[in-house]
Amino acid sequence: MLFLGALAAAGCAPGVYLGAHALSRHAALPESLSTREIAYVADGATNPAHRLDLYRAKAAGGPVLVFVHGGGWDTGDKQLRVGGVDAYANIGRFQTEHGLTTAVTNT
Repeated sequence: MLFLGALAAAGCAPGVYLGAHALSRHAALPESLSTREIAYVADGATNPAHRLDLYRAKAAGGPVLVFVHGGGWDTGDKQLRVGGVDAYANIGRFQTEHGLTTAVTNT
C-alpha cells in the first residue's frame, strides 16, 4: 500500500488509478433514487456528451452537487471504470448517501 501511495504522490497516473480502486468503497443506492441519461441540452437525445445521471437524496429540498469530470471539456466520460469500479457514478452515489442530491454530467 505504501508503494501505491508513493506512486500517487509522485503524480504517476497508474498509481492514482490503482490507489483509487484499492481505496474506494462501493456506495450503494437504490436504483429508484437514480435516473440515468437525462438530456440537459436540446441535442442530448442524440449526443451522449450532453446527458447527466441524477442521484436523488432521500430528503427533498436539500443541497445539490453538480459533478463535472475532468477532461478539458472535450474528453472523458461519466461512465469511466477504473479497475472494475464505476468511478464517477460511485461519487454520485456516495454524495447522495451523505444527503446531497448529485448530478454527474457528461461534457
